[in-house]
Amino acid sequence: MKIVVEIDTSELSTGINQVSFGEGALIDVPDEDEIEDLLEGEDEEEEEDEESCPPATQDPALNADNRQYAIDEYSYGPVVKGWEQKNAKCGICEYFNVKASMMSCISEGLGLQGDVGYCERLAFVCSAKNICTAYEPGGPITDYDDMDDNEPIEGGMKDVF
Repeated sequence: MKIVVEIDTSELSTGINQVSFGEGALIDVPDEDEIEDLLEGEDEEEEEDEESCPPATQDPALNADNRQYAIDEYSYGPVVKGWEQKNAKCGICEYFNVKASMMSCISEGLGLQGDVGYCERLAFVCSAKNICTAYEPGGPITDYDDMDDNEPIEGGMKDVF
């Protein structure tokens, strides 16, 4: 198979170049400016995705379904007597997101405020005081870069509640 590349230099400034694959098959090839524009557009989409609200913070039914899954599969709920990790509360879990943007999503989408955050692992809005078996130490997720330098208020590392 023979591949022939034809470049019309008069078309280079317009961003339309064509590559011939024999027998009249032509494909438009973007120029450097178009490629750069496409790549910049991908970055903007990624930023928008990062800033957009998770679906469970906007849909009460989805949040309730995900919460029920957490209850059924991970024993999500209030601290129970005899549970060996009483200090393993959602509010200090590595999956507990309380960034300002997330709290806005929760407040605007579900009308919830206060002692709640978004569980990144199980995709639902949960209470900081509750527990579940998906708990991992090291949270919460905050807007503060220096959170590790702060002294815990009460109850465990990075406990802001």
